[in-house]
Amino acid sequence: MWSPNKFVVNLKEKGIQRLLFCGDIHGEFNTFLNNVKRLGENALIIVCGDISFGFNKPQYYLDTLKKYEIALSKLNSYVAFVRGNHDDPRWFNNLDKVCPKLKTYYPHVWIIKDYQTILTEQGNILCFGGARSVDKSWRVKGTSWWEGEMPLEMSEEFKQYIEEESPIIDYVATHSSPNFCEPKSKHGLAQFYIWDKEVYKDCERERDIITDVYKFLVDNNTPIKKWFYGHFHYHYKSIINVRNEIETMFIGLDRCRLSYDLVVESIGRDMKLNCDFYEIKTIQ
Repeated sequence: MWSPNKFVVNLKEKGIQRLLFCGDIHGEFNTFLNNVKRLGENALIIVCGDISFGFNKPQYYLDTLKKYEIALSKLNSYVAFVRGNHDDPRWFNNLDKVCPKLKTYYPHVWIIKDYQTILTEQGNILCFGGARSVDKSWRVKGTSWWEGEMPLEMSEEFKQYIEEESPIIDYVATHSSPNFCEPKSKHGLAQFYIWDKEVYKDCERERDIITDVYKFLVDNNTPIKKWFYGHFHYHYKSIINVRNEIETMFIGLDRCRLSYDLVVESIGRDMKLNCDFYEIKTIQ
């Protein structure tokens, strides 16, 4: 017997007044934290994958995220991480076994399971991650590349949850994107095909899985306002009216970059940051 609570992370009544989404950070934990400190108080920042969980031993992340907990608790802010292809999936879908101390001692840091929805006073965010590592033939299995990196297909329990509970989902955060979003060209895959003959097929499947989720949500009358994704290391923005006359803005977020500052227009102030953030504008 399944419970709707399986698919929910309830952060209501936490004083969250702002929602922000961020692109891949690729292990730049200190840089990202410095950016978060500059963003101010009472915020939830959702990172759309490729955090780099799994490249080091659990104690490294406990030590690193302790700094996050100290800073975030002072700001009354929260960080939520969505799974990327450059993350060990076990950190997201089996955290209790991989690093149980994280959930117990770091209440302002959340590692989100695939297909969980974060509830806040500023809106609800469905999160699920994963993608195909186009460079996996150059990586070491179990060390810098992991089985199960692809997006998970919807479970029957999740479908039942959506159909029976009709949850409100305002925003979606994924690592890759539906197949009708940018980038649409596959030219960048040619260099990887030389070593990996499955890369075209797998990348198509990656985006088809995410497209299936979008179609399912829309068919079940879920009016998504904005859909955020990372993965492609570029900033995209497009408004797409695909099905049932529901208009959704799809926003691709660039990766964290150390070589120059990104001007973050959506923050609505004169601020330069290393990470690509998008802030939701809500009416207080």
